Amino acid sequence: MKLIFDIGCNEGQNFDYYIKKGNVVIGVDGDQKLIKQNKKKFKNYISKKKLYLENCVVSKDKSKEKFYIHKYKNVLSQLKKPNKIDDYHTIKIESRICSNIIKKYLKKYNTKKIEFIKIDVENSTADVLRDLFKNKIFPNYLSVEAQSSEILYLILKSPYRSFKIL
Repeated sequence: MKLIFDIGCNEGQNFDYYIKKGNVVIGVDGDQKLIKQNKKKFKNYISKKKLYLENCVVSKDKSKEKFYIHKYKNVLSQLKKPNKIDDYHTIKIESRICSNIIKKYLKKYNTKKIEFIKIDVENSTADVLRDLFKNKIFPNYLSVEAQSSEILYLILKSPYRSFKIL
């Protein structure tokens, strides 16, 4: 059983590829509109229990958070208040701890193994990595969008001994 987590799944542009590589994909995104689109577009995978979608943001704690959805480029939506606030509209959405979402699916599938985690959560990657590493969640493969040198520092402190920077 291979589990793949797509944290910040956006329009699900990687789902087809991931499902070919792994048995089960869990997509997480804070944009309800994108989650609805993904449910419609990927209903076949969902009905076969190959894809699960979680509509929330990942944060340090469970609560309601402000989420800033970019008006023109949904890939720029983010949890942290953006500099150009006029390009965003704000919603309140459920926030969950990323490690708790992952543990939920590890328990559901009675496994401890995660094949791959992709993290693309505009300006919140370091928070997610700290949470995962603190909870000893180390997938076989990890892909992160690095907005700061702190991401590299966290990876260097982790058990990972091989990585590639693009």
